[in-house]
Amino acid sequence: MKSNLTRTILALSLFTICTSGGCEHSQTHNGGSQLSEQVNALTKRLEDLEGRPQQDSGPTNATKVQVDSDKSEGVFADATHVVAAGHNVLIYFATTNYASGAPSESTAQLSVYMNYYTAKRLQAALAMSVQRHVAVFGEVQPSKPSGQPTTHGKTAVMYANFVRLTGSPEELIIDLGLNPQPVGIPNKPISIAHTTIMDFHTATTFLHQVSTLIEEYEAQNGPIETDIQKRFTN
Repeated sequence: MKSNLTRTILALSLFTICTSGGCEHSQTHNGGSQLSEQVNALTKRLEDLEGRPQQDSGPTNATKVQVDSDKSEGVFADATHVVAAGHNVLIYFATTNYASGAPSESTAQLSVYMNYYTAKRLQAALAMSVQRHVAVFGEVQPSKPSGQPTTHGKTAVMYANFVRLTGSPEELIIDLGLNPQPVGIPNKPISIAHTTIMDFHTATTFLHQVSTLIEEYEAQNGPIETDIQKRFTN
């Protein structure tokens, strides 16, 4: 029988998007028995999902998506900033300038545009990942949000309609790419352009930022329907 620690790591190594049936999570307080119950629940979920295809937050109904990350560039982020950009969402992944003596300042390493459909899928993935982490390790204090980071000539700018999240006990890994075949099953691997890594303090802040922007958009424009089939009109 696996130890609790091993089972916890296995449960957290799941991709943060589950099947269409959804995932249920509950928060836990400090206590060995409650932690054990959460680990058991996550391990059961892991067993249920074993052998099933990985899921992503791209605009596709594909049951199996292959990715190519050979040319992916890594970015570390401990600060994020999310703003509306016309009909799109603009996300800055940044690092804090601690050496400058002004920790509230940060420099953007990557600027990512995505439509609101992708942003809402990302919100769901972030919420699931943070909830899973909290269920096992307890509450996570969000990092102190900073204003819009400073950009520079080397700041990469990209558009993404494919986002995949992978959770570990200490970090959240976000793969970003462009799916040229958003409807149906892609017949070629999706190229991952950038991979962003952040701790769960930053991820919690990021989730709040994305959720706030989506709530404001939906209050003005109505619900965002992420299921393409349901958006078809007769």
